[in-house]
Amino acid sequence: MARGLFTVGESPVLVISSFLAAVVLWLIFTAYGAHLARFPGLMAMLEALPPVHSLFLDISALVGGSSSSTLVALAFLTGLLALRAALLAFWLSFIRTRLPGAPLSPEDEADRAAGWTRSVSRALGRAARVYGAMVGMEAGFFALSMATAFGAVAFALGQFAVIGALVGGVYFFVYTPVIIAMEGAGVREAARLSFRAARFPGPRHMVASFSYLVVALFVSVFVPPSRVAAATPDLVTWLFVLFISFVHLSALATFAYRWLLIRERVLEAARTSLPRRPVKATAPLR
Repeated sequence: MARGLFTVGESPVLVISSFLAAVVLWLIFTAYGAHLARFPGLMAMLEALPPVHSLFLDISALVGGSSSSTLVALAFLTGLLALRAALLAFWLSFIRTRLPGAPLSPEDEADRAAGWTRSVSRALGRAARVYGAMVGMEAGFFALSMATAFGAVAFALGQFAVIGALVGGVYFFVYTPVIIAMEGAGVREAARLSFRAARFPGPRHMVASFSYLVVALFVSVFVPPSRVAAATPDLVTWLFVLFISFVHLSALATFAYRWLLIRERVLEAARTSLPRRPVKATAPLR
């Protein structure tokens, strides 16, 4: 966690891009009719990791927006998923060369030693190569979140289904975007490796994932709404949102660092685990 905080804090590229991304995302939600200025807790989820942003913010904004047009809603959802995928792909591609103490390839070491202009350009190139898989991952998380929301309403499960989806989604699949960006894997393979990485022996992943969930739940649930329904957030709200955005990005760097530490053993275990073949039954005696 300390390395994640340091990686984001010492990089002007990550800090400035996270602040600009928060403003752009807020403008997109506002243009659609989902006014977040009164709800700092929800607004702070603009840059939350998947599937947290889908369950906490995206679904409620899609359903509660002021637009009644299906085409407008589809355009909003498509643009939102595309932008989130682009941000994740770029951030992870840039973070991989900035993590202190992480095992890196010679190419990544050269990027770390180069100036920030070359690092950004190379990160954009790597992000473009994995962009399609990242969009598919975002769409998959959103579809699962929608299914969870409908199931919670249909079967009267309420918040239990949402909390269960949050815990399971973050614990087992938080490495999925990291693996897509750093390994160039597809969505299915990245989800499979993420599930295997979550089961890696030791308590560190459980501590990191549940600590992040506690922070996200506390911010979204217990931060009181503003008494005045303002059109734009005030300065205090923006400072709070930008700080929590920094926390989200630091959590992303934390899981990226964790993956780089365990990737060789996880990939080796995935290569050596052969699929079970059905045993042919012995023919009965006649």
